[in-house]
This record gives sequence, C-alpha cells and structure tokens, in this order.
Amino acid sequence: MTPIACTKAKARELLIDIREPLLQKMREKLISDEGRRKYFMRQYIIEPVFGHLKFNVNVGYRNFLLRGLGKVREEFQLMCIGWNLKKMLKLGIKPATV
Repeated sequence: MTPIACTKAKARELLIDIREPLLQKMREKLISDEGRRKYFMRQYIIEPVFGHLKFNVNVGYRNFLLRGLGKVREEFQLMCIGWNLKKMLKLGIKPATV
C-alpha cells in the first residue's frame, strides 16, 4: 500500500507561531479554577460595556478617530467618562455642583 501525499511539493513545512508559548500559558490560566472564575465574571462586568460602546447605534465607537497610543487612550477615557455619566443619570445620581 502506498502512502497518500497531502501535497505535491517536494517537502512539507510545519509553521509554528512564535507566540505559541504565550498562547499555551494563557490556555493554562483559563483552565485553572481561578482563571475560569475571573473569565466568568468578566462576561458580566466588562464585556457588555464594550459591546454597548461598539454596537449601539447612538454610540457606535467602531474605530478610534485619533492616531497614537496617547491620543487613543485619551479618546477611550472620554468614552468611559460618557458611559459612567450615562450610568449616573440612569441611577438618578446628580453631578456635584461647584
């Protein structure tokens, strides 16, 4: 019986991602009890906020408008301030007057 070749090339290449050790380390963290608990809590605390900011028609932050890490951080902080103000208004918390 002759072996079946999966390629017509003379040699096969196996490409390994250089980030594989980091990916494996993260997989191990997620499998641990503490990692599972943290990831489970993230689903309820953080991810809905990002989803709302990204997909809500009124907000719709699909891309950052500015370039550069510092400017993107500032733009994201403005988005977070807006989100927190919206939460405060929804809860009936009035901003302090100066």
